[in-house]
Amino acid sequence: MYTQFAELASKKGIDLVYWNNTPLNLEKLGHQEIPFPKVALHWRTDALKNAIKHNELNKFKRKTDNAIFDTYKFAWNTKGIKNKVKTLIAKRYVKKNPSDRYIKSLREKLKKQETSTAYYKTCLNIIKAIEPDLVFCASQRPIAAVAPMEAAKALDIPTTCAIFSWDNLPKATLVVEADSYLVWSEHMQQELKTYYPFTASSKTYVTGTPQFENHYDLKLLKDRSTFFKEYNLDLDRAYICFSGDDVTTSPFDPQYLKDVAEAVTSYNSTRDKKIGIIFRRCPVDFSNRYGYVLAEHRDVITPIAPLWDAVGTHWDKKIPTKEDLILQANIAHHTELVINVGSSMVFDYAAHNTPCTYLNYNPEGSDTSIKDIHKIYKYIHFQSMPDKKSVLWLDSKEAILQELISIIGRKEFDLSYTQDWYKKIVHHPVDKASDRIVQTLRSLK
Repeated sequence: MYTQFAELASKKGIDLVYWNNTPLNLEKLGHQEIPFPKVALHWRTDALKNAIKHNELNKFKRKTDNAIFDTYKFAWNTKGIKNKVKTLIAKRYVKKNPSDRYIKSLREKLKKQETSTAYYKTCLNIIKAIEPDLVFCASQRPIAAVAPMEAAKALDIPTTCAIFSWDNLPKATLVVEADSYLVWSEHMQQELKTYYPFTASSKTYVTGTPQFENHYDLKLLKDRSTFFKEYNLDLDRAYICFSGDDVTTSPFDPQYLKDVAEAVTSYNSTRDKKIGIIFRRCPVDFSNRYGYVLAEHRDVITPIAPLWDAVGTHWDKKIPTKEDLILQANIAHHTELVINVGSSMVFDYAAHNTPCTYLNYNPEGSDTSIKDIHKIYKYIHFQSMPDKKSVLWLDSKEAILQELISIIGRKEFDLSYTQDWYKKIVHHPVDKASDRIVQTLRSLK
């Protein structure tokens, strides 16, 4: 919504109607939208969806002999009688060694259930009224999207679906089945074939993702003095960015931030050129867990909050704004490096030819039964690195200071490995993703 997608589509003669199932008000942004009907899934659908996910992960694990797939499974929900019943139903369908044929039968059962609901009939009537040439689903994950996509198929309307994120396919999150798929890269195209062989009959288009386009719009970038004045930053300092993760991914983030702040303080004590830290918390982290660190190290940490709108308390009720895309691009442009726990921020910074460091140690005294950071980097999407030199690895608290000396003091880092990884994950040129998506949609209608 914040790229040139709508403008480019209009120029190609595409009339866009947004069937909106998000809290974002698209009419205020000047777009034609229709509200989603009240979602009322078949009562067994959640159970089947969870059973399919567990079966697919079991299949991935068996075929690759890689136990990491077990970590992608959500714990069974047994809170309340309804959830207990759903869990019992789901477990009944889970097999240790499921076949492709068996998983396909579960998918067909799920679709059959969903097409028997009043919700499906409402979706069918909405599509009949609009008479679209194509239905494009912007994410493969939502179970609520199954009914409208199946309704479009019943009316012989072509359907296509974008894969939402770089780590989604190995995690068994392909819920929506479409006639074609839009993927980030040739690497993701191969993942789709590997993990979901039934998509072989579908067409796959390598379009890239609009996620990083903001970094290439030079009109969004402010000069250093303007940006620093706006956020009360010290023009005489070089800044690094600490990019926070959500509580589940990195429960020890406050300790990491403290370690980084102490390393920066030590660096500053022996050098004329000082360093500051811009702290950007995860936009869906509502906790106050960083408070004590920010208070203790206010001399080196400047928090700059993401500019997201809250329309509810749950994580999926936080909506990004165009202003935040501008802010994110400027933080990346005006900092010397980013420090975080294994996020795609590595690619945001690669867009600015700036290095990324991954924290790779468990803080002293941390409970590794809650989270062991070394397991994070065993996730499948990190195996896509062409070389471990794609990022700098902070393997200990002490390593932070040494890397600051290398990068800030001596400007030592070879970004070629990072760029190789970036090109593997995101189709280049990155700033043409919206244009490629529009061209693909135009060819499918």
